[in-house]
Amino acid sequence: MASAGVVVNSSGACITYS
Repeated sequence: MASAGVVVNSSGACITYS
């Protein structure tokens, strides 16, 4: 199973896949 998460911070946006 794969999940995707999006995290937005002051530095910009980070997209992580695990």
